Amino acid sequence: MTCKEVDVLVVGNGPSAISLSYLLSGWTPYYQPQEVPEDDLLHMRLAYQNNDIPFTEMDLQELSDGLQGRTDNPVALVFDQLCHPYADMGSDIPSQLHWVRQKERAVSHLVIGKEHQPGGVWQNVQRDMKTLSRSSWMELPDFPFKLYLQQQSERMGVDTTYNIGERANMHEVTSYYEHYVKAKCLTSNFMNGCRVTAVEKVPVSPQLVNQDTGEVEAHDADHIWEVSVQRLENDVNCIEDQFSVRAKSVVLATGTSDVPNMMGVPGENLDFVKHSVQGIYNSLAAAEHDDSFPVLVIGAGLSAADAILSARKRDLHVIHVFRETPCGNPTQMLKKLPKAIYPEYVHMYELMCGDIQTDWYKSYAQYRVNSFLENHQVILENEEGEREILEISLALVQIGSGPDLSFMPSQGTTLGLLKGHKIDLKHNLLDVDPFSYESQVEKGLYAMGPLVGDNFVRFLKGGAIAIAQDIQRKKGIISSHAGA
Repeated sequence: MTCKEVDVLVVGNGPSAISLSYLLSGWTPYYQPQEVPEDDLLHMRLAYQNNDIPFTEMDLQELSDGLQGRTDNPVALVFDQLCHPYADMGSDIPSQLHWVRQKERAVSHLVIGKEHQPGGVWQNVQRDMKTLSRSSWMELPDFPFKLYLQQQSERMGVDTTYNIGERANMHEVTSYYEHYVKAKCLTSNFMNGCRVTAVEKVPVSPQLVNQDTGEVEAHDADHIWEVSVQRLENDVNCIEDQFSVRAKSVVLATGTSDVPNMMGVPGENLDFVKHSVQGIYNSLAAAEHDDSFPVLVIGAGLSAADAILSARKRDLHVIHVFRETPCGNPTQMLKKLPKAIYPEYVHMYELMCGDIQTDWYKSYAQYRVNSFLENHQVILENEEGEREILEISLALVQIGSGPDLSFMPSQGTTLGLLKGHKIDLKHNLLDVDPFSYESQVEKGLYAMGPLVGDNFVRFLKGGAIAIAQDIQRKKGIISSHAGA
C-alpha cells in the first residue's frame, strides 16, 4: 500500500477545503483599501499597517478586537469585512484584498473528499433550488461569483443581469466550486471520490527523511499523522483502492451534514423511510413510490421545507409532521425570513401555521412518529397520546444531522468543548484556538467551517486564513511573531 507524505492533509473537499488549498498553494492576500468609510474601525487599524506586509502576517487578534457580526469567530469577522464590506447592509463595495501568487509561501498539501467533484455537501443538494445566502456570499477567495456568472453568460452568448441581492441557483454554486478548483490550478491537490477511514498519531524521531528529496529534515513535534484512505470512485489522483498519507498537520473540514439524526422509532430502517438528503432527492426523482399516497415529511426546519418544496414540484401530496407549534416559537427559522427574498419559505411557514389552506398539504403540528409499519403505514401520536394511522408512499426524515468523525480516535469525542460527547452543530463544536483554529486538545490538528461554528461560506474563509498563517509560521515561511 502506497504511503504519500505531505505537510498538510485536509479532510473534506467543500468550500472550506477549497479556500484553504488556495492559500496553501502560495496565494497571498494584501490589504488594498477602496471605497470604505474613513471611520470604519477595521480599516482605521489597517491604515497604520504597512501595505507591503501580507495580511497573513498581521496580528489577527489585534485586528479583530471589538468587531461584531453574525459569527462568534473573530478571524472570520475580519476576513468577511475585508471580502464583503458592509455586506449585511446590502453594500456592493469591492473586496479590500489584492491576491499575489508567491510560490515560496506554498505548503505541500492534499485535499481528500468523498464527493466526486469539489464542492462537498453542495454536490448533494437539489440543483433547481436556490441558496439561502445571497449570490456574492457563496464566493471563494479572489474570484467574485459575479465574474463567474458573467463569464458563463458570455460563453453561452446570453445577456444576464446580475443583482447582488439575489440568491444563487444551486447548480450555479456547484459548477462555480468545480470551476474554481480548475481555474486556480488546484486540481492536483485534490483527491475526490476518496474516503478517510482512519487518522492516527505516529511517533517520530526529531529528524525525518523526505521521501521526495532524500534530505534529512528537522521535526519539532513528537508525532505525525498517518491517514488511511479508501477510494470510492475513479479519481485520476487516487492511484490505489487503499493508500495512506503521512502529514505533519491534519485539517478537519468535513462539515456537519454527513450523519442524519435518527428518531429512534420502530420501523425507521424500512426501505421507504429516507434520511439523507441525497437519498430523499434520489427517491423523489426516481419516483420510487406510489404517488396515489402522500409523502410524509418530518421536521420543521429549512431542510424539511426543501423536501416539501421538492415533493410539490413533482405534484405530490404532503403530510407534514413536527413537534412544536410554529406560530408560537420565536426560534422558528422560517418565521425570521423576509418574504421579499424568501417567498417560498414564507409560504411554507404560512402553510405550517394554517394561514393558507390547500388540498396538497396537511400539517400535523405537535405530533411525533410513534412507528413505521411494513405496509407503508405510519403511526402518529400527539401530546395527549392520541394516535392516528396513515398510509404513505415515502417518509422523508429531516430532523438535522451531524458530522462523521468515525475516522478519528474515540470518534472525535475528546475534541469538543464538552469532552466525552459527540460533536454537533448546536451544542458541542470542536474546541479550537480562535486565532489559529488549531485544536486545544491535539497539536497539529485543525478544524474549520461548520465544525467550529462558521456555518456560512462567507465566514468559513476566515478559518482558511487563520490556519494558513499558523502553518506557514510553524514552517518558518513567515516570522514566528506574525499574527502573535
